[in-house]
Amino acid sequence: MTQATVSARTTVSGSIPNPARWLFVVAGIGGLLGYAVPVLRRMGYPYELSFFEGSTVEVTGRLVDGLPLYGPPSVDFTPWPYPPMYFWVTSLTADLLGLSLPSMRLVSVIASAGVLVLAGVVVARMTGSIPAALLGMGLYAATYRAAGAWADTARVDSLFLLLVMAAVVVAMRARTGVGGFTVGALVVAAFLTKQNALIAAAPILIVLLVRRPRVGAVATGVAALGSVGSVLIGDGVTGGWYSPYVVSQLLGHQTRLQWLGYTPMVDVVLPFALILAVLTVLGVRHRVALRELRPARMADDAAVVAAGVVGLLLAGLAGRLHDGGSSNVAMPSHLATAMVVAIFLARVAGSGVLTRGELWVAGGAAVAQVAVLQLWLTGIVPTSADRVAGDQFIAELAALPSPAIVTSHPYYARLAGQLPAASTIAVTDLLGTRSSRARTALMAQLPWSLSGTSAVVVDNDATSFLFGSALVDDFTLVDGDAVPGDDFVPVTDFPVKPRLVYVRTSEVSR
Repeated sequence: MTQATVSARTTVSGSIPNPARWLFVVAGIGGLLGYAVPVLRRMGYPYELSFFEGSTVEVTGRLVDGLPLYGPPSVDFTPWPYPPMYFWVTSLTADLLGLSLPSMRLVSVIASAGVLVLAGVVVARMTGSIPAALLGMGLYAATYRAAGAWADTARVDSLFLLLVMAAVVVAMRARTGVGGFTVGALVVAAFLTKQNALIAAAPILIVLLVRRPRVGAVATGVAALGSVGSVLIGDGVTGGWYSPYVVSQLLGHQTRLQWLGYTPMVDVVLPFALILAVLTVLGVRHRVALRELRPARMADDAAVVAAGVVGLLLAGLAGRLHDGGSSNVAMPSHLATAMVVAIFLARVAGSGVLTRGELWVAGGAAVAQVAVLQLWLTGIVPTSADRVAGDQFIAELAALPSPAIVTSHPYYARLAGQLPAASTIAVTDLLGTRSSRARTALMAQLPWSLSGTSAVVVDNDATSFLFGSALVDDFTLVDGDAVPGDDFVPVTDFPVKPRLVYVRTSEVSR
C-alpha cells in the first residue's frame, strides 16, 4: 500500500469517522421517528388495530373480574394458548387506567421502547459507539411495518422481546451467581410471556455454561426449574387446565416445513437487502485488512451477544414453522439482524481501512435502508372515518336485543353493554390442534347452544358451524353489512370486521 493510498484512507481506529458517523445518526433518528409517530397516533384508537386485539382484552378482563384464565372451553370463554405474564401486567394498567385497548397497548408501547433501548445498549457495548447504537435502534424500529405493525398492539410480542433482551444484557455482564440467577429469572419471565423464549434463551445458557460455568449453571438451573415449575403450578391451581393450552395446544399444531428455506430470505435478507449488499461488498474488498483486525478469541460478552442473536433467529424460525404464525413472528429475526448489521457496519466504518468515498457509501446505505423500509408506512393509522364507523357500530350493537354476542370481537360487546363471549378465533385455533384434553372438551360441547341469546354478530358465515343449525332455525339475518364500505377494518392485519347481524326471530316479530 502506497503512502498516497494510506493518506487517502481514514486512520481513526475504534471510532466511526465522518461522514459515516453523522449518517448513522440520521438513519437511527429517522428510523426511531418513523416508528414513534404512527405509534403515538394509533395508541389511543378505541377499536381494534389487529383483528383479535379485542379478544385479548377479554383475557385481561377475566383477571380484572377475578375469573380464571384457564379452564374448560365454553361459549362464555375459551382460553388462549398463551402464558399469563402479559395479562398479569395489563391487568395492572387496567386497574389504573381502566380496561381498554389503549391501556393494554400502553404496555406494548413501553415494552417496545425498552427493546429499542436494550438493542442500543448491546450495539454500544460491542462497538463503543453511540452513532452505531442509534443505527441499530433505528434499523429495528424501521422494520415495524415489515413485521406487520404489531409491535404496539395489545399483543405479547414486545414484552417477550423486552425480557429476552434484558436477559442478553444481564448475561453480558453476569460474573456471579446473583447474575446467573437474574438471567434465569428473566428467561422464566419471558417464557411466561411467550413459549418460544426457551428457544431464544437456549444458546445464551449454553455459552454461559461454557464460558462462565458457575453463572451458566445457576442461570440454567433457575430457567429449567422455573419453566417446568410454572407449568406444574399452573396445572395445580387450574385443575390441570393450564398445560393443555400453554403446552399441548401449540405442540399439536402442524409444522410448516416449507419455511425452513424461506425464513432466512424473507425475514433477514429481504428487509435488509440494501445494507447487507453494501456491507458484503466492503467486507470483500477489504477482507485482508479486516481479517487482521479480528481478535484471536471472541470476548465473553461478544459470545453472549452472538448467542442471543442466534437464539432470536431460532425463535423467529420457530414462529414461522408453527402453523398459524403471522407476520409478527419476524420480529425476533428483525431485531437480531438489525443489531448484527449495526455492529458490523460500525466496525467496518471504524476500522481505518475505508476511503472517504466508502464512508459515504456505508453511511448512505444505512440512511437509504431505513428510508426504503419506511416507504411501507402507509395505511396503518386509523382514520376519523374509522372512528366514526366504530362509534356507530357500537351504538347499533347496544340497541340490539340483549344479550347479544359478537363472536370474533367480544370486546365490542363489552363496549356496547352486551355479553362478552368466547372468541371464535381462540376456538378455531384450539380446533386446529391435535387431540388434547382441551380440544376433546370443546368438541364434546359443540354445537354450542344459543339458548338465552337474543342476537349474534359474526364476520361471515364461516364460524356459524359452532352453533349448528341454530342461526338458520331460530334467528333472522337483519343486516348483511353492519359496517358498510372499507371503514372500521383493522389496519394491521386481516381485513375482517363484524358484518352479519342475526336477531332471534321471536324478537324480530315484536
